[in-house]
Amino acid sequence: MALQDHASHVATTVALEEQGIPDLLMVYFSGVDAAEHQYWAYYQPDEFSQRPSAEDVAALGHVVPGYYRYIDAIVGDLLKRLPKDALVVVLSDHGQGPNPNYRPEVTISEYGKWVSGTHGEAPPGILLFSGPGVKPGRVGHTTVFDIAPTLLALLGIPPTQDMPGRVVTEAFVPEVRESLPTDRVARTFMPMEFAPPTPAAADPDLLEKLRSLGYIR
Repeated sequence: MALQDHASHVATTVALEEQGIPDLLMVYFSGVDAAEHQYWAYYQPDEFSQRPSAEDVAALGHVVPGYYRYIDAIVGDLLKRLPKDALVVVLSDHGQGPNPNYRPEVTISEYGKWVSGTHGEAPPGILLFSGPGVKPGRVGHTTVFDIAPTLLALLGIPPTQDMPGRVVTEAFVPEVRESLPTDRVARTFMPMEFAPPTPAAADPDLLEKLRSLGYIR
C-alpha cells in the first residue's frame, strides 16, 4: 500500500515538473483505507472483544496513525509545488471504524471477519476546502455526487442536466458564489455506441467481500 501511494506521489511530482500546473489535478491515495482495514484492532484494541496481545499492540499500534502522518507529509509536499492561490479539496468517500465481526483466528477467505476496520457503522467521509475564496465553517450535507458538479462549476463549466449532485456553494464567499454558473446544460457529448455488454454472473465471494466492507448492502 505504501509503495502504491509512493508511486502516485512520484508520478504526480514528475508530471508537475515536466508539464506544469494543470487546471485540475486529482490524486488518489489508497493506502489509508488498506491500513485501516488491516490494522485497526492494534490502533484501538479496547474496541474489540478479542483484544490483540500487548506485544502485537506495541508492534503494530503505530501503523494507522503513522500512515496518516505519511500521507499528510505527501500532501504537504505536493502543496509546496502548487501556486499559493491554488484551491485544494481533500475528500474521502467514507470513514472507518472497528469491525464488530472481527475474528483474528479466521483466514482471509472470510474477509468480512478477517479485517478489523470496516465502513459499515463508521463515521461519514471528510470534505475539506482550502484556498482563496473559501468561506470558513461547515458545509451542508454533501455526498460524493456533489464533487464533480462543484469542481466543474469552479472551473467555469456548467454541470450537465443529467449529472446527479449539487454545487456546494455554501463553501465559498459571496464573490466566488456569484461567479459560479447557475444553469445546467444539456449533455452534448455522448459516448460511442458499442455492443451491449454480455451479462455475467456476479462473483459471490467478491459480493460478500464488498458487503462485509460496507460498500454494498
